[in-house]
Amino acid sequence: MPHPLVRVIYEVVVSTGIAVSRALNKSVKEEYTETKQAWRTFQNSQSATGSASSSSRADQAEDLESKATTARTGISVKEAMDILNVQKLDKTDILSKYEYLHSINETSNGGSKYIQAKVACAKERLIQEMQNKTIQGDSEEPDENSEKPKES
Repeated sequence: MPHPLVRVIYEVVVSTGIAVSRALNKSVKEEYTETKQAWRTFQNSQSATGSASSSSRADQAEDLESKATTARTGISVKEAMDILNVQKLDKTDILSKYEYLHSINETSNGGSKYIQAKVACAKERLIQEMQNKTIQGDSEEPDENSEKPKES
């Protein structure tokens, strides 16, 4: 006959194992459901984007470039504009808001390095977006100084 303490330990181990396996099972089911829903949402958004006839390839390329820059910098244009409180991409407005927000958040004045970093990231993101738009605008329009081909 086994010792009574061994039996108690056995019951505790088995009960704990059952509880952990149920929790893990529930967690996996929830993750599967959320992933399935996210995939459906993604497919619906792709089919809606693909069927939209009003969007041109240039707009789609610009959107992809913007998304790539957002992924690289970790901040979207909308978020950057909200941080700096600007309504349009104007370099002087962006720089003046940056200077003001950066100066009032100096650590010597009791400010926050985190907020300073967010302000700096927002400025860089908006400047990058302006450069992307300038580059794309230049590539779409022919250069006025270039020679026109001669007609025979």
